[in-house]
Amino acid sequence: MAGKFLQTWHLSLEKKVPKILIKNSVTISVCFFMAIIWVEEATGMKDSPKETTWLLLIILGGATFCAMLFSKQAWCQYFCPLGRLMGIGASISLIEFRPDHSACRQCTTFACNRGTEMEPGCPVSLGAYKVTNNLECLVCGRCMHLCDHNSPQLNIRHPLSELIIRKGRLISCTLMIPFLMGSQLARLLDQNIFNLMENIQSACMNGWVCQMGLYAVPLFLGFSILYVVIIYGDLMFGVFNDEIMGRFSPMVPILLPLAFGGELVSRLNFTVRNFTDFLPTFGRQFGVKALESLTVAVPEWVYPAYGLAIMFVSELAGLYILDKFYEEEFEGVIAWWQYRFIQVGYFFLFGIYIYLMSTGWHIPSLNVMLLFQ
Repeated sequence: MAGKFLQTWHLSLEKKVPKILIKNSVTISVCFFMAIIWVEEATGMKDSPKETTWLLLIILGGATFCAMLFSKQAWCQYFCPLGRLMGIGASISLIEFRPDHSACRQCTTFACNRGTEMEPGCPVSLGAYKVTNNLECLVCGRCMHLCDHNSPQLNIRHPLSELIIRKGRLISCTLMIPFLMGSQLARLLDQNIFNLMENIQSACMNGWVCQMGLYAVPLFLGFSILYVVIIYGDLMFGVFNDEIMGRFSPMVPILLPLAFGGELVSRLNFTVRNFTDFLPTFGRQFGVKALESLTVAVPEWVYPAYGLAIMFVSELAGLYILDKFYEEEFEGVIAWWQYRFIQVGYFFLFGIYIYLMSTGWHIPSLNVMLLFQ
C-alpha cells in the first residue's frame, strides 16, 4: 500500500528492473526466505513481538524501496520471499486463474496488461493472457475489470494437476522445497529431541550472532540432505533436460505436498497452543475485563489429530504424483525397482516426520510404537 501511494503521487523513479536482477530474482527471493527462517529460529523471534515487528518493518521497507525505485509492484513480482512461498503453495490450490485464449486472440488493446487511461494494468506486468501457472499471478482481479472479452476465468481444478504437468520445472520450487523440508527437520530435532537452541544459547551466552552462526549448521545439513535426496531421485527418473520443455526435477513435485504439510503442522502447533492466551491478552491491552478472565482449553488430542490428518493427506498426495509419473508421464523411463525404491524412501521420510512430530505430542505409546517399527 505504501508503494502504491508513492507511485500514485509520482514519488517513484519508475525505472525498469535491471535484467541481471530479473534473471536472479528467484535466487534472491529464496535467499531472503532462508534468511527469515534462519533468523527466526536462531533468535527465537516468533516468541518476541518486538523482533517480529522489526521483521515486518524490514519487509515493508524492502517493498517501499522497490516501489520508489522501480515501476509497478517489482517487490511482489521478483523479490518478496513470502510471496514466492505463497506462490509455490498456490501450485496445489483447488482454484486457478486462467485466460480463455480464444478470446485473447480477438484482443487488440491488451488492456489487462497495459491498462487504460482510467485504470492501470497488471501490477506485475503479466496480463491475463500470459498466466500459465499459479506461481506468478497475484490474483488481484484487475484484469477481469479491464478485459472486454471476458477472458480471465476462475476455475476449479485438481489440486495436483499443476505439479504433474510442470514436473518440477520451476527453479523456485527446486531451491525452496529442500530448504523448507530441511529446516523443518532441523526445527523438529531442536524442539522435540536435542534442544539445540538451549545448548546453543548456553554455549553462546545468549549472543545472537553466535547463536545464528551455530544454528546455521543444522539448517545447512538439513538442506544438503534433502537436496541430495532430490538429485538422487531425479537420477532415477533419468530425465533432466528436454529440448522443448526444458529442465525437469520430478522429485520436487513429489516432495512438495509433504513439505507444505510439515510447515502447516508446525505453524498450526504454535498458533493453536498460543491461541488460548489471545483473548486474555487482548482484554488486558484494551481494558476489556470480560475478556481478561476468559480462557479456552484446547484438548491435548487435538494436536496429534490434525497433525496426523494433514501429514497423511500430504503423503497420499506425494504418492499419487509419484504413481502418475511412473505410469503415465515417465512411462518406460523409470524401472519398476527404482519406482519402488523411491516409494519406500518416501514412506521412510514420512515416518521420520511423524516420529519427530509425535515426540512433541506427549503420546508415549505412539513414540514407542514408531521407535520400534
